[in-house]
Amino acid sequence: MKFRQVPPEGLDGCGVASPWGYILSTPEKLSLRYNITFESTYDDLDYCEEAILETDSGQLFMLKHYARAQGPKHTNIFGNVRIKNPIQEWNEIVEVLELTKEEVIAVHPAILESPEWD
Repeated sequence: MKFRQVPPEGLDGCGVASPWGYILSTPEKLSLRYNITFESTYDDLDYCEEAILETDSGQLFMLKHYARAQGPKHTNIFGNVRIKNPIQEWNEIVEVLELTKEEVIAVHPAILESPEWD
């Protein structure tokens, strides 16, 4: 496996708070696909379910689904706000999760502006 799930405490102070994009799938489907568990919690926006993952290279990222999110069912991808090269980290997340470009929507400005992600 190219990533592992880490406990919620692993997120404290690590900088994973920047919305990078969305996966067009629900936590239930992602749980089955990746054999991960989403924890029910809440933040300053809404009740949510989240899973914190770490790539083999040590990059932490979070999958988060808000209970009352508008639009099609999707799960947010949050990356590290301190990353110097978001496109490299985004590509790693997409690769380890084996996502197609049809399954994800990037929202981070550096990713959207990159010729590597069109």
